[in-house]
Amino acid sequence: MDEQLALRLLRRIMQWDEDVATQEYAWVRLIAGLKYDGYGDYVAGVRFAESLAGWLAQFEQGDRQTAYHFVKHRLVYFSASEVKRLVVELQPRFVEPMLRRAVAEACNVPAYLAFADLNASAELKRRRRQTLYIGLSDGARIDLLRRANAGTLVNDQIVLATHIDHEKWEDLSSNLATDLAKLGGTGEALFRNVVLIDDFTASGTTFVRKKDNGKWTGKIYKFFTAVAETRKQFLENNKHFPLASDAAMRVHHYISTTQARNAIQARLDAVKADVTGWFPEVTVTEGLLLPPTVTVDKQRDPEIWKLTEKYYDPDIYEQLKVHLSADQKDLKRGYADCALPVVLEHNCPNNSLTLLWAETEGKGGAHPMRALFPRRHRHS
Repeated sequence: MDEQLALRLLRRIMQWDEDVATQEYAWVRLIAGLKYDGYGDYVAGVRFAESLAGWLAQFEQGDRQTAYHFVKHRLVYFSASEVKRLVVELQPRFVEPMLRRAVAEACNVPAYLAFADLNASAELKRRRRQTLYIGLSDGARIDLLRRANAGTLVNDQIVLATHIDHEKWEDLSSNLATDLAKLGGTGEALFRNVVLIDDFTASGTTFVRKKDNGKWTGKIYKFFTAVAETRKQFLENNKHFPLASDAAMRVHHYISTTQARNAIQARLDAVKADVTGWFPEVTVTEGLLLPPTVTVDKQRDPEIWKLTEKYYDPDIYEQLKVHLSADQKDLKRGYADCALPVVLEHNCPNNSLTLLWAETEGKGGAHPMRALFPRRHRHS
């Protein structure tokens, strides 16, 4: 749809006079060009202005201003350039300081002299190579991470999969041994640090949680069990397994809510108490921590809250309930009732308000929901 036509349609839907329309057109054009037109799941020929018009049309006239105000003032959208900045910061801001501290302790020099001292500098290069980066999903942006750290990291220490097969582990081991020998390393070729990377967490349940049957699951637990099984098989076959038994784990999300941050830390503490042989050290970090006030709240945002109640189709719950916890009875405020107004440029999280991403037909007289940012469902 032509942008001018979309804007005229938007004016008609919102019943703006000429002065208001002129002002709002400027905002829609600006934000669409800067951010929202880049949303990955917009189909060809459909961008933000026409999506906004169609989305607002589903509301009654008296509710449209509330919905528009929500998009203009409460929506939190992460563009590709903003996410890229968080990817680029991972190595220098979070990993490198950790390695310098470890080297300083091992070489008995101040951390700020890690580059100046010859022994410490050489050890830092070895420790850097002994760090394994694992992407937990395509949101880990492994391609960006590689490009941002060309010359610092090598491809053989960056992997996109928590379940690494035997052949891959053998390749990682062989290449690590070769590189460490060039760097003057002695002893076994072992990864001393592992960085588990994902793009976004809102509730922490995908990363680690206890199921209704009392068993643990989630991405880090699956990685733990896969490593334990593979290590056992390597030892049985008298092969060298390249991950140190005391390797330090760093869990890093580019973006995290405060709710998820606290939940992950609490669950990791519980796993360590429950599971024999659990990782001795797990550090949780995030590139950007969203404050608790980012969520839509019934007291803080009463009008938006009313929209989530009024314009809801229970069929969206029926479509996705197999992926929900037993204690969640509806999807009015998204997965785990996180009530987020968050959108990432490549997908809208299911923890965000369902009004933003749900699409239903409105069976049985229910309200047919129309998405502003259509979501691509992925489950792991």
